[in-house]
Amino acid sequence: MPTPFFADLVRELCHEGGTGPLTPTGAVPGHRRFAGAVPADTEFHYAITGIAQPGEWEVGTGRLDAVGRLVREAVAASSDDGGRVDFAPGLKTLALTVGAGWFAAHDAAVAALDAADDDLAVAIAAKQPLSTAHPAATTGADDDLMTVRRGAGWVNIPLAALVRRGADGHVGIGTTNPAQLLELAGGSPRMRIVPAASEQMGGIEIVTDGAHEASFTARGSTGELNIAAGRAPGWGGNIRFFTDTTEKMRLTAAGRLLLGGAADNYMLNIASGAASRGIVADFNTNGHVGALISFTQAGITNNCFGTIPGTGDFGWYVNRNGVADGVLLMRLTAAGSLGIGTDTAAVRLHVKSSGEIMRLETTAARGSGNGFLSFYDPSGRKGYFGYGGTSETIFLMNEENGNLELGTNAVSRWYVESAGHFTPVADNAYDVGWSAGRVRNLHLTNSPIVTSDMREKAWRGEASAAELAAAKRIASELGFYQWNDAVAEKGAEGARLHFGVRAQAVWAIMAGEGLVDPIDAEADPTSRHAFLCWDRWAEERDAEGRIVRAAGERFGIRPDQLALFLIAAQEARLAALEAAA
Repeated sequence: MPTPFFADLVRELCHEGGTGPLTPTGAVPGHRRFAGAVPADTEFHYAITGIAQPGEWEVGTGRLDAVGRLVREAVAASSDDGGRVDFAPGLKTLALTVGAGWFAAHDAAVAALDAADDDLAVAIAAKQPLSTAHPAATTGADDDLMTVRRGAGWVNIPLAALVRRGADGHVGIGTTNPAQLLELAGGSPRMRIVPAASEQMGGIEIVTDGAHEASFTARGSTGELNIAAGRAPGWGGNIRFFTDTTEKMRLTAAGRLLLGGAADNYMLNIASGAASRGIVADFNTNGHVGALISFTQAGITNNCFGTIPGTGDFGWYVNRNGVADGVLLMRLTAAGSLGIGTDTAAVRLHVKSSGEIMRLETTAARGSGNGFLSFYDPSGRKGYFGYGGTSETIFLMNEENGNLELGTNAVSRWYVESAGHFTPVADNAYDVGWSAGRVRNLHLTNSPIVTSDMREKAWRGEASAAELAAAKRIASELGFYQWNDAVAEKGAEGARLHFGVRAQAVWAIMAGEGLVDPIDAEADPTSRHAFLCWDRWAEERDAEGRIVRAAGERFGIRPDQLALFLIAAQEARLAALEAAA
């Protein structure tokens, strides 16, 4: 039974219809695209689910053609009674899945193998077992025979050809009179196992010229396995390990372990075949060096990591060769905090650097890859911040029924409510834009609501005669105008016409009626009438001293208040005309 191609989390959207190949148009959030996960012309199980047409669905096996379309080769089940569905154009999903029929066939194959195993066990049980009914013997005789397989038949070998066991229970190889339980004799060294009942110890002893050279012993009372070299304390024997006639490892009398022919200068020294390349490991808890592993190559900066001197922290150094030299790159504290570029990690991950600190880069081409940071608690993901390559969008998402807050100076300023409303945290505290940073347009469905609660106002009353006179004059100032920037960009014929007033002209009229001071270049304009506005800002420079905003000042008006002011003057004029009629 062939096994189709499988891959996790492959699901895309599609808008095409018909009975032929379907073209994927982009991954469903949280999933991968077929093109990045499935090889072309490779069979896999697919599932097509209608979204615009929920009643349309189909599962089967297919493949991707050379241009990335899903070719539906065999339908396993569908909303068309198992036939190939003629999908209507509209939104649907294409997914890589596992067919239920394939699982059923796979389980049947496993059951067949289990049945074959049972048949084999029955056949083996029917064979004649080895005989265990013969009399027992405690020793072997020279003419005892052992039956062994030879080629296609069987032969008997005398026990004397193998080993010799005496009446005392000693076994000898190469000797007719073994002195110990097991003794090997000949022109080469002998092996001797000597039990020590008082210490529950047994082992292997290597002897030359009657003198002890080395031993392998196990002590039953402590569970120790001991490998020893040297005739006596201070003898200075090493333990050497050879493969292919060449020494590969050595344990020196000083307790140093040398691998690959490394020099005898570190407690653990590992060398490669080339003298200029290798890894040196130095575990040293004496003094203040700490327990470190050092990786070195000739002429190249060394790296070492291990416990930091005098602490339980783990560190990564470069160019560290002595007690306190080198640069600490990374530190993992005993409490589990990781510092990169700092040895005083204040939080779980503390990175200290300048410029770009962290980069999240997707492996997919532009327009298809995603990269994001997710925020979880034990119940699952709560939100994320990242980049959606398909839509080329930066996301800041709260996936719970809570707010998304923005703040400065450790104070929450604005938040997006769970229902989507953009709201200031403090009432009547913040502006949108300012005189040197204006918002070009606001697109609203309804007119803005402006607070006009009488309980929050200290009422002065109707306009004075001077104010009504000023309002009449301001009404005659109304006219059409074009913004200079628009004229420069679109030309006088292309720039749109706006209707209103010129703030300085309104200011001059108010001054003419004695309501404000005239505009004076030597003094900052001030007005108690809120529909007259003036602001000034200082020069701003960046860290390199370059000007990013020149100093300036600007006049403005509040159109809604000015309009009501003019309406009051108009009503006063009408009332005067009616009284005179």
